[in-house]
Amino acid sequence: FVKSPNDPDPAVKEFRDAMAKYEPGQPADFIALWGWTGAKVFSQITQTIQGPVTSDSLAKAYEQAKNVDPGVAPVMSFGPDRHMGTRDVQNVVVKNGKWVSEGDFYTPPAR
Repeated sequence: FVKSPNDPDPAVKEFRDAMAKYEPGQPADFIALWGWTGAKVFSQITQTIQGPVTSDSLAKAYEQAKNVDPGVAPVMSFGPDRHMGTRDVQNVVVKNGKWVSEGDFYTPPAR
């Protein structure tokens, strides 16, 4: 659901720089990048809430959120029955001992 943590994309570089600054010694790996993605999405969605941030206003904001772009993952749209925000994935392979993103995000066929 995210690009490779080694991707040269500026959004991934922002992630690596933040990890080096705020969490030195911690791995800037896929799990950390996935958490970063969730935080970026949460931050963007909470900014759409008018009034107090409550569990109800947050749930409503997520259900109405469309085209949320965390930069390091596919653009996401949510809804009452769409809690993941996306089904898109990216092919990531190992080259010269490092994870490398190949191509863009795409929607795999339904099973």
